[in-house]
Amino acid sequence: MNKQKIALFDFDKTIFKGDSLSHFIWFSKNISGYGSTIKAAIYGLLWFLKLKTAEQSKMQALKFLKNANEKYIKDLGAIFINKYKDN
Repeated sequence: MNKQKIALFDFDKTIFKGDSLSHFIWFSKNISGYGSTIKAAIYGLLWFLKLKTAEQSKMQALKFLKNANEKYIKDLGAIFINKYKDN
């Protein structure tokens, strides 16, 4: 299976005001279920307590997408943008 890496950038905040990745993680975790949401909360807490960097916490919180198919990820992203584009 050929794996592809995906990178998303919003440097000038034209799509989303604030940290769009953090909001995307919480949004997608709520769709994925409570177990994933609890893990995301733990990673957020570790960052807040300065036990992990923001990057480490976000990478761990995004691991649920590792085995997701491309259509699921694209659909999730589209739903997120449509819901929050005027945020």
